[in-house]
Order: sequence, then C-alpha cells, then structure tokens
Amino acid sequence: MKAFYALSYILENPPPPKVSWTYFVLGVSLFVVLMNFNLFSCLYGNIDFKDNPLLFLSLPLIFFGLVLSIFSLVFLPYLSKPLSILIILSTCLSVFFISNYGIIVDSDMIRNVIKTDAKEVGDLLNAKLLLFVVFLGILPALLILSCKIEYFGFKAHLKHKLLLLSFGLVLAFGFFLIQTKTLIPYFRSNLQARVYNIPFYQFYSAFKYFKQDFSKQPTFLILSENAKLKNPQEKNCLF
Repeated sequence: MKAFYALSYILENPPPPKVSWTYFVLGVSLFVVLMNFNLFSCLYGNIDFKDNPLLFLSLPLIFFGLVLSIFSLVFLPYLSKPLSILIILSTCLSVFFISNYGIIVDSDMIRNVIKTDAKEVGDLLNAKLLLFVVFLGILPALLILSCKIEYFGFKAHLKHKLLLLSFGLVLAFGFFLIQTKTLIPYFRSNLQARVYNIPFYQFYSAFKYFKQDFSKQPTFLILSENAKLKNPQEKNCLF
C-alpha cells in the first residue's frame, strides 16, 4: 500500500528533469551561436569562400569555442540559471530588433529604451514580437527554471569546468591559427561586425551606459584664473 501511494505521488508530482552542468553549458552555448545568424550573415557576406572553403566551417566553430569558454567560466553553481536566463532573454530581444528593424542595441539605444514612455513601448508591441519572445525567450527560460542542474561536487565540477574551458579554447584558437592570415586582416578592416556579437556587445553597451550615466565624473578644478607663461620663448631643456 505504501508503494502504491508513493507511486501515485510520483505520478502526480514528477521530479524535475535533470541535466548535467556540462550539457547545460553546451546547450546554452549552442543556442547563442544559432541565434547569431545576423553575425554570420555579416561575416559571410564580406568573405569570398571560393579559394578557402575551410574558412566557411571555421567561423562558427571559432565563435562556438569562445562562447563555450566564457560560459564555462561564468556559469558557477547557483548562478548558472539566472545568468543563462538573462543571456537568453537579452539574446532573443536583440536578435528580434536587429533582424526586423535594423536597430543596433548599443549604449545610446539602451539609454533611449530606459528613458522611453509607455506609449512608445506600446507602439513596438506586436504579435510578431510576442511570438518571437515567447518561443525563443520565455519557453527556454521556463525550461531552464524547471530543470535541475547536477554539479557532482566541487572536485568533479572543477574538473568538468577545466575540461570544457580547455576544449573551447583549443577549438577556437586551433581553427583561428589555421586561418590567421585571412582572419586578422579581415577583422581589422571590418570592425562593424562586433555590433552583431549577441549578447556580448549588448552587455558591453549596458556597462558603458551605466559607466557614462551613473559613475561619478571628475570635477574640473581651477588652480588659478590668472595663470600665464612667464617666458613662452624660454627653453626647459639643458641643451
């Protein structure tokens, strides 16, 4: 009888789905890479792959390796869920406005959004935006909230973190070094591609906005209003 009640309780209250921290980081990294189609569209539109087909494959692998390396560092126990949800929602919104309105989410745009009123917000709301946010933002966020991330203890977690970080760095820099002669000159002459690097450029822009608008600015101090050069022609050197 106790087994029957236990089974009934489990059926009525199923345990949350479990996912290892390693697969969790891999999944969020893959999501961000796939959502960066504007970045790859910009990169692929300015490179000729006929003479270098390996470059076509290298770009997403380099980006995936870098994203994986960053997430393996910042996704710490008890911070993985809130950080990943913030990343997914900011990625979703940034991709929508870039793809549909050609709006680059930089520090000036963040300032405009914060200072906007309810009417302007209402003008931006539409069915397309709601569907996009629900399916590519809210549903993934709810899935993350409902799952249980397994960290396997401190030593095991540290081992997985180092392995994932090493794999991401080897993947990124391995393919980058193969294409160094092509990629370095390209990125030097196409700096505008960085604005499509979602959500990292948006986080950088948010930091820049708060630094400009909320940090204490140095005050201009006047030492003397009557200061002037004693002899402008006099040299200060010994020779």
